[in-house]
Amino acid sequence: MNFSKIVFGLFICISTLLFACNKQSTETNNLPANSLAINVSNSSSITINNQNITVYLDSIVQDSRCPKDVVCVWAGIAECKLKLLFNNQFYTFKLGTLINSIYKRDTTINGYKFTLDSLTPYPSTFSPHLYSEYKAYIKIN
Repeated sequence: MNFSKIVFGLFICISTLLFACNKQSTETNNLPANSLAINVSNSSSITINNQNITVYLDSIVQDSRCPKDVVCVWAGIAECKLKLLFNNQFYTFKLGTLINSIYKRDTTINGYKFTLDSLTPYPSTFSPHLYSEYKAYIKIN
């Protein structure tokens, strides 16, 4: 085997590893109907069917997602705690970026389904972000 074949093989392997994790980003300007973008410790309100719904991003419970500049074996998970004000009543629930027997990506309250679309910013080893920069993107159906 000659040197150029080895270099080419290494290039293919490294390229595959670098592009194996597809990171998702969401722009606030392009939110679909019945969606909210909520900053941590802030709230966002929406009116659906003449009902005012206010959602608060209470906290980030965990964020162990694979940083965007690293190749990981497991994608990791982010989980946030949300508070909902609906009909003068508060509801508290957690949503995560991974669906399994422990975490859920959506919940239904009073006939409305709340789904965590994404949580930004995505972790990075080269540019750490502040806790106050977190934003949850929630779809409501």
